[in-house]
Amino acid sequence: MGVEHMLLPVYSLYLGLSPAYIGFAIIFPTFWDGFMGLVVAQFSDNLKTRWGRRKPMIIFGAIISAIAFTLIWMAPASWSENGRAAWLVGSLILFWSANAIYFVPLDALGLSLASGYHDRTSLMAFRSFFAKIGQLASGWCFWLVEKGWFGSEQNGAIVVGILWATIALVLGAWSGIFLKEPKIAETHTTKKFKWVASMKIAIKNKSFLRITGFLLFTSASLSITNAVHFYANLHYVSQGQSELASELTGASISLNIISGMIALPIVSWASQRLGKHRVAQIAVGLTGFGSLSSWFLMTPENPWASLWIAPTIGVGIVAVFQLYFSMLADAAEEAALINGIRNEGIYSAISSILVKIGQSIAIAGSGLVLSSIGIEGKDFIPSAEQMTWLRTIRAIAPAILTCAAIACLADYQLNESALIKLRKENKS
Repeated sequence: MGVEHMLLPVYSLYLGLSPAYIGFAIIFPTFWDGFMGLVVAQFSDNLKTRWGRRKPMIIFGAIISAIAFTLIWMAPASWSENGRAAWLVGSLILFWSANAIYFVPLDALGLSLASGYHDRTSLMAFRSFFAKIGQLASGWCFWLVEKGWFGSEQNGAIVVGILWATIALVLGAWSGIFLKEPKIAETHTTKKFKWVASMKIAIKNKSFLRITGFLLFTSASLSITNAVHFYANLHYVSQGQSELASELTGASISLNIISGMIALPIVSWASQRLGKHRVAQIAVGLTGFGSLSSWFLMTPENPWASLWIAPTIGVGIVAVFQLYFSMLADAAEEAALINGIRNEGIYSAISSILVKIGQSIAIAGSGLVLSSIGIEGKDFIPSAEQMTWLRTIRAIAPAILTCAAIACLADYQLNESALIKLRKENKS
């Protein structure tokens, strides 16, 4: 919903929290989000209503997510640093709990909507296209606040948060109202799913472990990129000019997303010829290349040159997530064919909690590193040495994590022929 695009500007630049404070404030809510995902997954997998297992929860989750989102930006500026950090923790726990209620059943529904091996990639391309439209709009939230049209900076953040939450509510509830939920196939059991037993089944699935490891390292890489890029963009490229930084942020996110949307059909085409996992490896490698190029392209002499990084990140991200969810659906079907149980919600939740672990460690770690070299929040002017460290971390750390992500798929074997073979064995 755009939290990642407003969190650092509001809590660091406007409310003055240090990167370390913000990083550690995010850890517990992130782990809580993963735990909630498991609870919601079991509940959703077992839910029986006249409207299906997923749709009621999607609508309810959209409503409470919108309410919780607006609360994040209402931290009282008069409170102490500990008080503001506590507000951030509490509001994020509420928001991510609501987000789990929305996204776990939505992702589980997506995993069951297509049965064809390549149809899943096309479906996820469709999903990514509309997700990117939302991200395109949220990328300009920081700029809207900086324009000063809504009074003070914090008041602007509150107003923009309410406006964006309203839009997200309407579009989010649309999924629950209009998507058609398929019935569980008769060949699969309808007994209640227990998440401990389901987790054991999922953890034994090598395909699932490989793609989840891939996403864990990719998400950690992107989390570091987002956290460090904000400070590098503000303090080095924009030389402390927050309005220029907001313009660069909005333009970069727009270029990132537009290039990703253009790449969607290309990714679908390439995955049919090269294989999903190979294209996913190329995609995450592209994001690593974009991170390395930041050393040369992020410069105060030509601030707008940094926009050349955006297409590499944009194309890489959209391909990674389009193919990841397609491969996750394959892994869930593989487990269903072997064990006779359809529990896509558990797969979505386990995947989510492992990714959240990677994200929280990456965000907290980057916050600690940034604070250790003296990077602070409001009214801070870094030295030349601090600038060099900031640029180095921005370029190197994400690239190392992308290499780990590529390695996770080095021996991935669940291709189209393997899945067809399993289906034939299941029918016989």
